[in-house]
Order: sequence, then C-alpha cells, then structure tokens
Amino acid sequence: MVLAQADFELYLTVREGVQGFSVPQPDPSQSRGQYVSTTPLQSGKLHGLFSRIKPPMSASGLVDYRAIALRNKSVTDPANVRVTLIDAMAGARYAFGFDPVGQRPYNSPIFQAQWIASPTHKPTNVTFTSGTGAPQLVTLPPNTVIVIWIQRTVLPKTPAVATDTAQIVVDA
Repeated sequence: MVLAQADFELYLTVREGVQGFSVPQPDPSQSRGQYVSTTPLQSGKLHGLFSRIKPPMSASGLVDYRAIALRNKSVTDPANVRVTLIDAMAGARYAFGFDPVGQRPYNSPIFQAQWIASPTHKPTNVTFTSGTGAPQLVTLPPNTVIVIWIQRTVLPKTPAVATDTAQIVVDA
C-alpha cells in the first residue's frame, strides 16, 4: 500500500505524562523531548516552534533546540519516509537530526527521546544536517514515532524577519 500524506503527522514533545501521546503541549518553546504530545505542529512551519528573534538574541547570537515527533499513523503499513528541511536563509539558520533513541511506539511508556534541561542545551549524540542538505531517509513501522531535533542558529547581528519561512517537509 502507498501511504498518503495523511498517514504522517508531526507533534510537539512534552516531559509530563507517563507515556507517549497522553498529554497536550500548549507551549512550543517547551517542546524539548521525552514523550510525543497530543499537540500537532502547526503546518510544519518552524516559525511557531521558536520565539521571534529579539535584539538581545541578535546582539550576541544564540543556538537553541526543539524536539518534534514524526508519527506513522498507519496501523498496518511501514513507511520509508524522506525528511527535508527547507531553510529560506532569511533570519536564523536551521538544521535537524534524529534522536538516538530511534523509533518507539507512539504511546510507549518508555521515553521516546532524551530530554534537554533548557532550550540551549544541545541534545546528546544527535548529528545535525543543514537545511541545504539532502533529505534524510527513515523507515517507520506502523504506529511508531521518531523524534527529530531542530537546531536554530541565530548569528550575531541577525536581523529580525516578519515570518521565518523555514519548514520541515515529510513525504513517502
């Protein structure tokens, strides 16, 4: 069976709960790993995942991180998925990498990713690929998630932009 775009969804992550897909994540800035939440990432755009660039960030520069979970919602079919980051290179620069925990059932009671204590702590053992790199391929069994870490780099003196158009694209 060929899986459709509706078979995949990106979700914010959350530290609370006792298993994946059990609680919402109302604050995208707290999407820092552990479990998949019940809150979808709105439209795949990264602008809503990170705060706007403000003068203090821009003055000295900043690198921060967020975690989102990619779920194969099919109950029967595995999927070979391409994950691509499209970075329009306006404002911040973005890169992504997969959490070393790997695939887990979407509702697993065992954590689905590492947790970072603050948005500026780099997740351990994650290799980041820039937005200009080739798509990354991942195989997702039915009803599983894999956590994708997004790295945002704000270089010193980066100007603010009205809307950062970087986005994560998932297709089979």
